[in-house]
Amino acid sequence: MTLSVCLTGQDIVAWITKNMNMDNDEAQSFSTMLVAFRYVYLLQDHRKLGLRPDGSLYRFQTLYFWPVQKWKAEDTDYAIYLAMRNIRKKGVLDAYEQEEYNKLHKWMNHKWEFIVMQAKEQYHAGKTCQKADRVVFDCQERAYWIVHRPPPQTHSAMDYGLDRHIDPNVEEVTVRPTCSKT
Repeated sequence: MTLSVCLTGQDIVAWITKNMNMDNDEAQSFSTMLVAFRYVYLLQDHRKLGLRPDGSLYRFQTLYFWPVQKWKAEDTDYAIYLAMRNIRKKGVLDAYEQEEYNKLHKWMNHKWEFIVMQAKEQYHAGKTCQKADRVVFDCQERAYWIVHRPPPQTHSAMDYGLDRHIDPNVEEVTVRPTCSKT
């Protein structure tokens, strides 16, 4: 049975403040780093990489997916994840995931049968687990891939140096700008 304890953002900050002898601002910053690296992940909005010090629900990531494990996020692993997600969602992926799925399918066409076979095997293996355990694992796996293969224009704590895709100091755009004809 999987331990599926949820905490609120304010509980995490309060615990860190109390038990790590930090002031509230330090605890907030430390908590945000825990979320950015996905040691803790937000349940409702998986793309947000900062901690909300309110009643938003968070869950601790399983040790297997922690960044300190240092297993490289390979294209084949991501392709298997997307294929399994595609099977589970009956072909309905997020737009960026569908685009990545199509690119990987085209690029890895020579071993696509193997990828789909692995995805089906993992999907059927997951079906033998209890639904609650399956849901928790799906959330944990998604949180892992959000860090290692983030959606376009999403901040990633794993980007650094010349590999950084976007400026982390720029506010995330949530509304698409409209074009006006002149």
